[in-house]
Amino acid sequence: MQSNSRNYLPEPEPARRGVILAALATAAVLGGGGVAAFGFVRKSVAEMADSAATLPPFALAPLAGVTRNSKPAPAFASADFNGRMSLLNAWASWCPYCRGEHAALTRLAVRSGVPLYGLVIDDEAAHVEAFLQRHGNPFAALGVDTKGALTKALDVDGVPATFVIGPKGTVVASLYEPLTDANVASDIMPALTMKL
Repeated sequence: MQSNSRNYLPEPEPARRGVILAALATAAVLGGGGVAAFGFVRKSVAEMADSAATLPPFALAPLAGVTRNSKPAPAFASADFNGRMSLLNAWASWCPYCRGEHAALTRLAVRSGVPLYGLVIDDEAAHVEAFLQRHGNPFAALGVDTKGALTKALDVDGVPATFVIGPKGTVVASLYEPLTDANVASDIMPALTMKL
């Protein structure tokens, strides 16, 4: 289990969460940068495909106490990405943007029909379990990158981040911003249907 160097804040109530997210969005727009004001990076699908990287060999540690369908949630490894398109989402239960994208992420997992893997960043298993019990668990498997190889290869220095992984373990698309129905339609779904 990865230690949590952040102070965990309880999840705001839905009405308060909406006010908080609206205030953050307004601040970004008034600041003149939209999502760029939060430091998120956007690339076109073509740019993402041109800069495709291959995942290094890795095997993530499971999160003790986190369940899926009343059984311990499995971890995942680089071999799980071989032979099929997959999604990988770096997230944390303490992250307000991750909380905000969870509904879109869940819809994406259902709509795409491809496995969705969760890379848990700097979080406690009990907090992850509580969040997923409350909001649903769209992840086929969850893991913690204790050695840092996967996190470094994906250039994850903040959450959320979502990656489309090709059948040979190549990163064919990366989105370093919260998922919305709009960027799922414009960036993620086209990448999932690319012929590789």
